[in-house]
Amino acid sequence: LYSLVADEVFARVAEAGAKGTLLVVRAGFFEIYRGKCFDLLNKKKRVEVMEDERNQQQLVGLHWCTPTSAEQLLELLDRSERTTKATAQNAHSSRSHAILQL
Repeated sequence: LYSLVADEVFARVAEAGAKGTLLVVRAGFFEIYRGKCFDLLNKKKRVEVMEDERNQQQLVGLHWCTPTSAEQLLELLDRSERTTKATAQNAHSSRSHAILQL
């Protein structure tokens, strides 16, 4: 799924560029594990969830990257380290929810 999204996002960036509009993609990737948020692009540092003045949730301390291609975005995701543990059915099973924000 990440590959399909990455290809589509950067195809649209290219289309906009052909029409003279510059778009920049920013990516943040974090996991929610046992009720806490951890930055998957910055050594699993803890990220705080805070509410801003408009009552919207913000992730304070989340590291943002600016990939310029689908390949760069997928490389970022490959370097991330999700929390995994063995289960009765799998030797390596993800134990968290991962969220990619673009």
